[in-house]
Amino acid sequence: MIALLYAAPFLNAKLFEHNPLALLTVTGSGRLLKANLQAKELLSTGADGMFCPAILENSLLRQRLDAGQPFRELNISVYQSGRRREFLVEGSLIKSLFRSIFLLSLQDTTAANRNLRKLRYRASRDSLTGLLNRGAFLGKLDCSIVQADKQDEILMVMYIDINDFKEINSAHGHEAGDTVLTGVSRLIARIVGRKGVVGRLGGDELAVFMNPAPSYPAFGDTVVQLAEAIRSMDIPYKGQIIKTGASYGASLSIGAGENAAAILSRADKAMYRMKDGPRFD
Repeated sequence: MIALLYAAPFLNAKLFEHNPLALLTVTGSGRLLKANLQAKELLSTGADGMFCPAILENSLLRQRLDAGQPFRELNISVYQSGRRREFLVEGSLIKSLFRSIFLLSLQDTTAANRNLRKLRYRASRDSLTGLLNRGAFLGKLDCSIVQADKQDEILMVMYIDINDFKEINSAHGHEAGDTVLTGVSRLIARIVGRKGVVGRLGGDELAVFMNPAPSYPAFGDTVVQLAEAIRSMDIPYKGQIIKTGASYGASLSIGAGENAAAILSRADKAMYRMKDGPRFD
């Protein structure tokens, strides 16, 4: 269909106007020449259905038009009537004796992209706690290690293990264990906030990393704050109050060649050597 229009768009006015694709013809400077019925319906805004092609103001699209070359699969987003919309745009260049114009085909990908983001979010999250799952946490940690190395920064990782978790499951049941794990996870996420990234590695094992790292004393203060907050938690469960605590180990990135598995392993070993307080490697 695009090929037919490409060959002679103005000789196929009816085909253009009633095409099932949303089509626009524009100049290389982004000036609208013509829009078909589908495009007008797609880009209309407000209760009055006013046609307002804000898409032509998108900087990425304008760059492609300025380049004067055809393009495919350009993903752009615009704000229309106070909401964000996303489009997949393809541009064909049509040359004549007098001027060159672009034939743009538009596809609204807003709903599809929203659903894809939801799927990706769910795939990266632990279903019980809502924290990053192991794979997503390790992926973010690996990326942050590379970034820290490039910027000559230090990255800090903390490994957290909930104390007596098996005993809690044995005494109260796995539902109680889930309640404890969820409560502790939410507490850690709240304390760490935007200063770091929190993930569940599996079972009762959690981890936190901060990049860029705060000062060494500030990171130590965060560890102590977490320890005290978890130790003082009252976790209600079926008319009972469950108390718990946690063991901690922490490690610093050592530079080039480091990876998530190595730094987590050092933090894990530090956690198991913990006695009277948190230990750092």
